[in-house]
Amino acid sequence: MTQEFTPEDRTKAANNILEDLMAEKEKSGLQCQAIFNIMEDVNIAREELRNKYQDFEILQGLTQTLGFSFDVRAIMSSISDAIRKLSFEITISYVLVPLYQESSPVIVIDTDEQIGDEYIESIYNSICLTLKTKPNIEKNSEMLRYFMPGSVGDKLPFEFSRGSKNPDVRACPQFQTNIPLVVPGALSGLINISSQNPNCISPERMHVVHMLVQNAAQTIERMRVLVSSEQSRLQDLLSNMTDGVLLFEENGHIVVTNPCFKTMIESGFEHHSVQTIIDVLENNQDEEIGYKRVKLTQIIQGIFQKAESIRIDLFCFKQRVYEVNIVPVKNNQRGVSGTALIFHDITDRRRVDNLKDQFLNTVSHELRTPLAIIKGAA
Repeated sequence: MTQEFTPEDRTKAANNILEDLMAEKEKSGLQCQAIFNIMEDVNIAREELRNKYQDFEILQGLTQTLGFSFDVRAIMSSISDAIRKLSFEITISYVLVPLYQESSPVIVIDTDEQIGDEYIESIYNSICLTLKTKPNIEKNSEMLRYFMPGSVGDKLPFEFSRGSKNPDVRACPQFQTNIPLVVPGALSGLINISSQNPNCISPERMHVVHMLVQNAAQTIERMRVLVSSEQSRLQDLLSNMTDGVLLFEENGHIVVTNPCFKTMIESGFEHHSVQTIIDVLENNQDEEIGYKRVKLTQIIQGIFQKAESIRIDLFCFKQRVYEVNIVPVKNNQRGVSGTALIFHDITDRRRVDNLKDQFLNTVSHELRTPLAIIKGAA
């Protein structure tokens, strides 16, 4: 006997089938959403992995670069390049405590853009604020004396390693952060990161930046220890020399002098430029018969151009006579990076030579007369 379905039964069965299909569709939708979520998580993880690999490559490359570098500017340039790989919209500015006591720091700006006075002033003020308020920076740090009120000289000069200054640009940074280069016992310098984009760098990337800066601080500290040791050795050697020595770099800052040179010049020149000292040497030459004044400035300029040593046989300065050797100091690329002036005092030797000449002239004159008489008598 065949069961007959009423229209109500058919409608109910159809509704049940429809509900089952809707449930299956919803289940499939949830499964698809789960798959999409998994794919999104995979893409995020892939991006994070790619970023971490890139960060690792940057750190590895920087470590290799810093391991073979002995130039502070080259180190900071490498750090700047590494940071800029993490974000292309940033400007890097850095200032360092100089390796040599005689030199002054300078703020170096590395950017792909043109920035104006307001932008530069904002960077300077941000650096000052960080140095004055950071609790973990020693207040007797060498860095502070260049930024605190009443510090020596005017504001630190700015120079560009990339980019340029344009007074017509009025934009100011919308993002700034300062990272001190702290080493045990002192502050080596500070790096400022700025941008007109407030979201230029993520917090995760800032962690990598801090690692890069710490690597730089450690490398610079090793250089300071090495430079201090070598300077101490060099100073001990020069202190025992009887010749006056003046060594300076191409940019004009004095690397080293010795007590003999300071005694010779008789002038407190610790904060003077090399050109001021050269002017003192040129303008205080003695006027002697037959003596031609030496133009040291021109000679030194020629040293940097030709990279050849020059010896001045006669240099009369403040009643003393010197033999001067001017020697180019070459860097690893065999270019001239500095000049050394060595003053050998020949005053006593010259006096002995004059006495010898006088003696020979006197003896020759005294012997000439008796010989003439004897010859005439013969």
